[in-house]
Amino acid sequence: QAQMQVVSSSLAGTEAVIVPPVFDLGGDAERVVTITISPHVRQDKAVSFSYRYIHVSPRLASLSLSGGRNDKSHLVAARVEYLLPGAALLVLFAGRALPGDQVSVQMSATSISALVTFTLPASPTLIGETPVIIQRVSCADPCADAVVFAFSLLDARQPELVAPIPQRGPSQLDTLPTVSCAEFPAVSSDALTASLSSSSGTVYSLEILSLAWSTEAGSTAYISLSQPAALSEGAYIVAINADDGSGVPKAVAFPFEVYNGNAARVVSASPAAVPTTVVVDGAKLALESEVSALVANFPQGLASTQVVARIGGQEAEVLEVLDVASCLPAALDCNRTRVLIHLPPPGLP
Repeated sequence: QAQMQVVSSSLAGTEAVIVPPVFDLGGDAERVVTITISPHVRQDKAVSFSYRYIHVSPRLASLSLSGGRNDKSHLVAARVEYLLPGAALLVLFAGRALPGDQVSVQMSATSISALVTFTLPASPTLIGETPVIIQRVSCADPCADAVVFAFSLLDARQPELVAPIPQRGPSQLDTLPTVSCAEFPAVSSDALTASLSSSSGTVYSLEILSLAWSTEAGSTAYISLSQPAALSEGAYIVAINADDGSGVPKAVAFPFEVYNGNAARVVSASPAAVPTTVVVDGAKLALESEVSALVANFPQGLASTQVVARIGGQEAEVLEVLDVASCLPAALDCNRTRVLIHLPPPGLP
């Protein structure tokens, strides 16, 4: 039944606005129907005229969101015109139907358009233009009246550092250790930027010296970076950023320590801890222990009698001094010396 509203009426005639109801053409391109206006009090004064229904397919009028990261879910509102009122809807994302509880439909007052709201799930394996289809559940597949549009999924994968991860380096070098990254975007070195940030807030821009790739599947990127001259010793953060055009920043960052490559330092000591006392037959006895220390950049060719070791303020006996790695004078941070120390017995309480 059509809706009618009288605009004006007189002896000369009546002007009215008629709103025909939604009509299912059942697959026909068009259909002519008869509309009859019958006065309630004078049925004999009824008038009729022909009205033509023409098939129109639902169409997308507006979209609240057209793309987003592929690692997050997205709430999307689509305004669709010429949907059949009351028809159950199905939303397909990348060929898969969304759960019914994630799809809602609100018809407009005129029933000409509807607001279809749905949630697209996070899809880390999908990248780029991904089809979304809105159609009636009862529509045959493929549905000729489906509304189809593309949702652009941005690649949110992040590169990952691969061992060995640079941890420290001498200040005298002009390059940082090579950085290895898996899942790195396939870009040229021109798309990379790198920086070195100090704990005080100073930021140095690093030059990209080279970008190479492994030949294996799931290739790894090898990045060589410059190191600022006369860099102060201390803790820094190295950050590498890549612009792959996806709209999602790709970056890796890691802490890095800068030290004086010519200064002597303890590389390792074994054991890291020793017992000081032991109880034998109820008596507490002090233990004497030996510690082996590997020292970098220590003077070479020394005898044990030329080296002094102390624990606290007490002198310890140096049993052996052994040069395990010797380099040319111009070489940096490669001399290694092992010093074996006999610890004095601790004082008993």
